[in-house]
Amino acid sequence: MNVVAINPEPEPDGFAAFWCLWPKHVAKLDAKKAWAHMTADQQLQAIVGAASWRPVFLKDDLKFCPHAATWLRGERYEDELPDDARPTSSAHVPFAKSEGLPARGEIPESVRAMIRKITGKA
Repeated sequence: MNVVAINPEPEPDGFAAFWCLWPKHVAKLDAKKAWAHMTADQQLQAIVGAASWRPVFLKDDLKFCPHAATWLRGERYEDELPDDARPTSSAHVPFAKSEGLPARGEIPESVRAMIRKITGKA
């Protein structure tokens, strides 16, 4: 019996970071297609925008969180944040961590480093 190794298609550049930040993980293939039609500059804006909008969507337990593809196609990363979405020291209290996984709402350090690099905040 021959065993065929299946190599999944590589993630588009930056998409893995965006998907990690996006709080509502549905319709990933549709989001990848939307991502593929974006310029590199738009993709960077979307990563930074996703990090900024993440607390807004998590605040209401994803009640008003759109699908990632809808958000990307509508260039919603350029929308203004609500006034009450400004970060504070007590704005986020993470859930308990599962073994080996970041807590819900916690942004992995690798993604934080990418955002710092993109925004120029060392």
